[in-house]
Amino acid sequence: MRMRYPGRRLFLFSAAGLAAAGVLGFAASARYCDRRVLARLHLLDRLDVAVADIAGAAEIGRSYRARVGDGTLLSELGARPALLEALEYTCPETRRALVRRQFREDFRTGDILVENRWVVSRSECIIAALRPPAA
Repeated sequence: MRMRYPGRRLFLFSAAGLAAAGVLGFAASARYCDRRVLARLHLLDRLDVAVADIAGAAEIGRSYRARVGDGTLLSELGARPALLEALEYTCPETRRALVRRQFREDFRTGDILVENRWVVSRSECIIAALRPPAA
């Protein structure tokens, strides 16, 4: 009579269970901070994480929007790679880091403006101008 060893079977089931737990954990974290394809304009709300960092955002946005117009705003947004990448993420911390990286890049390259007596990056102006005007 052949003897069976439960150790091998137990090891295989344990390994399969751990692998399944790892896959489920990865899927849960990916669901929280997943990348999504930019498909609709309602994703512009995802840039709101930066509005709190912009001093005088409402005034800056109003004056910049009046100066450049809506069509130009969207084309300028398209020329900012970190802002477009921030739109793809659902994780607020990731979006905030990407937006701040674009602000730093604007200052590094000298793409700054004076709006309403504030020295701001062009990306800050774009984000503030994309906010809906207060009624």
